[in-house]
Amino acid sequence: MPAEPKTIGDHIRKHRLALKLRPKDVTAQLGVTASTVFNWESNTTTPKGRVMPAIVEFLGYSPGR
Repeated sequence: MPAEPKTIGDHIRKHRLALKLRPKDVTAQLGVTASTVFNWESNTTTPKGRVMPAIVEFLGYSPGR
């Protein structure tokens, strides 16, 4: 993981790890599966627009690129 998050997945992973949560711990809050969180964090896929409000709420800010 880069020192400074560059992607939405990087931001999610950094925040999740800071909170000492597992991917499955944030699934209900984000409304997705653990595998979806894993794919975002590994930058395999990116979140769709419909889930962005939940991501912003989880992070406490809107991640920029």
